[in-house]
Amino acid sequence: MFIMFNFKAFLLEHWRNADMLQRFLATYGITDLKKDSIYKWYLRETIPADWFAVLLGLLELEKGKPVSIAGYLNDRPV
Repeated sequence: MFIMFNFKAFLLEHWRNADMLQRFLATYGITDLKKDSIYKWYLRETIPADWFAVLLGLLELEKGKPVSIAGYLNDRPV
């Protein structure tokens, strides 16, 4: 067994679709990321590491506290 992060659940819990995530990023001045790129995150069920760190930081700013991510860890068979 190994542990996997459920990026799809993370994305859907915080932003139901690419449009919502793009609007969220725009509120923080991030407008250069194309919606097609964000849409691929939903399709591929993964987020590039640098963008994942940015999203976590922005969510912390938005909520005023760090966002727990432990609930998105899943055991997967090898």
